Amino acid sequence: MGKFDGVLICTDLDGTLLRSDRSISQENLDAIEYFKSEGGYFTFITGRMPYFSKMVYDAVGANAPVGCVNGGGIYDYEKGEYLWLATLSDSVIELVEHVDKNVDGIGINLNTPDKVYFCRDNAATAEYRKATGIPNLVADYKAVDEP
Repeated sequence: MGKFDGVLICTDLDGTLLRSDRSISQENLDAIEYFKSEGGYFTFITGRMPYFSKMVYDAVGANAPVGCVNGGGIYDYEKGEYLWLATLSDSVIELVEHVDKNVDGIGINLNTPDKVYFCRDNAATAEYRKATGIPNLVADYKAVDEP
């Protein structure tokens, strides 16, 4: 029996576990390994989709599913699938249409469980793509037939 049996630690990524250069300190990696070696479960919660946080999962050797897509999902990398996923209903399109017609200067992204579609582009969305390496998938938000 380890002293951390049954204990789960979840951390945020950006600005918490990850430093500004997106690295993880050796001190934190060592502490995570010790915690797990004593029976603890370690994972993270992030706004990212699983595809874009796999590198962190591998680096820390998370031993529990991760919370992802801004709280909209729980993903199990071992199984390669979502264990739980909440999606918005189609009625949200009315709100998106209102914003699209009445609010200038913002980007519109449509996030599905595995992709980000850019429906209105601007400097902020370009910077987001550059920072994350997300492919520039362009689509009209009314045409995407995914949850």
